Amino acid sequence: MKKLTAIFLLATLILTFCACTKGEDNTPAQSTPQSNTQSTASKDDEPTSTDTVTSDTETTESGDTQSTESDDSSTTPSETVSSAESNVSSKEQTSSKTDTSSKTQTSSKTETTSRPEVSNQVHTALSESQYYQYNNMTADQKKVYERLKTAAVSYQNSVDISDLDFTVNEAIAIIRRFAADHPQYFWISDHVSASYNSATNKATACIMLYSDGTVTDDVKTGNLADRAKINSRKAEVEAKVKQIVSKIGTSWSDYDKEKYIHDYLVDTIKYNQAVAANPITNGNVHQALDAYGALIGKSAVCEGYAKAFQYLCYTVGLNANQVHGIGHEWNVVRLDGEWYQIDVTWDDPIVSGGGDMKTYDFFNLTTKQMLAKDHSIDPNSPLSVPNCTATKNKYKK
Repeated sequence: MKKLTAIFLLATLILTFCACTKGEDNTPAQSTPQSNTQSTASKDDEPTSTDTVTSDTETTESGDTQSTESDDSSTTPSETVSSAESNVSSKEQTSSKTDTSSKTQTSSKTETTSRPEVSNQVHTALSESQYYQYNNMTADQKKVYERLKTAAVSYQNSVDISDLDFTVNEAIAIIRRFAADHPQYFWISDHVSASYNSATNKATACIMLYSDGTVTDDVKTGNLADRAKINSRKAEVEAKVKQIVSKIGTSWSDYDKEKYIHDYLVDTIKYNQAVAANPITNGNVHQALDAYGALIGKSAVCEGYAKAFQYLCYTVGLNANQVHGIGHEWNVVRLDGEWYQIDVTWDDPIVSGGGDMKTYDFFNLTTKQMLAKDHSIDPNSPLSVPNCTATKNKYKK
């Protein structure tokens, strides 16, 4: 989602996966891909009923239970599904955050002067025990969260939760919250689901699919993302993050660390209008929606900006998280013990004529101020979001 400058041109509406539409009435718009079976929910929505499946799911009856074959329940080559899992019905929710934005600006500048796996000998990265979603979970939710971490780092698709008591909606919400805490696990695709026992409607497993940037795991075809390629991309991102934060002093204030990260992203990333208009190619979500696309490809839409910002903040010890809005995504960040709202994407507007521009219009706002700027937090999002009221670290000219 990108910012519009009202004093210049009214921009045209562009339908995107993660950018926000601001028309003449400044109302964000959202669009969800259509399913050929039942409708899918957006990334931040929980399924509306325990019978919802995605467009890639085929359900068949088998005895007194249902057996669902889904591309969101694939296994790695060395992994087999247990007999317990074979007697449950896979339910999935495909995320399709839509974001439209028309961003037109003039060329004038307004500027004045688990922990991320980065081998960083200078900064102390934020401990995973401090991650915001994790800290707002129950003990049983944290058990699922820890299992999801084990699966994500070893590229396992299925996580057994049959010993716990969660509905499918609740299980999927935990996956969403886990992913929001881990922008460094950029290979987790938007295709997540939960399997369940049809007799009890109790969730028995969480399912995550992984992407190597070109291919997303697909159980129906057996076509899996290249794990070696994921590892290679992971190493690229870690090296880049280490290089970026090496320019940040350990004695800097929280504000100065955050501002450097904000400025680096605005200065190096180009908003990808083509991906905003068409984020999915051959069933694979473009890397512009993750930290890899933002940091390595230097091309992103709002999700990519937000995840890169959060990842870099983690690495220098700043707590940050995502805010899933209606058709848009931005961040909250904790400075000196207090939370602030920040939208890096909208501080990097598109400039008419192809120039560059950096603003601080969305830098360290209160929740009230951010919502007054045409931002709307998605009421269906499972993410916990702090209410930001502090003003101490607002932008200093």
